[in-house]
Amino acid sequence: MRAKPFLVDVTMNPRPNILYLAHRVPYPPNRGDRIRSFHFLEFLAERAEVSLAFPSEATPPRETMQTLKGICRRVAAARLGPQTRWLRAAWS
Repeated sequence: MRAKPFLVDVTMNPRPNILYLAHRVPYPPNRGDRIRSFHFLEFLAERAEVSLAFPSEATPPRETMQTLKGICRRVAAARLGPQTRWLRAAWS
């Protein structure tokens, strides 16, 4: 018996879903890690439906969120409390 070839129906969902977790907000791209993350995010968004999540100590500016929502399908900023700063300092 001959095996049937594995076929993928790309008409149903031609673009994969990707969850991109950044260690900090990737916009504005004004520093090395932000530049790299932002351009990688743009690259992924051209090829897939991207959901972005990142931790933030303060609420990101409206312009930042609007720009990221223009690139990504979803954007979520996880608000960190003041005790998290102490945990980060102890961990490093």
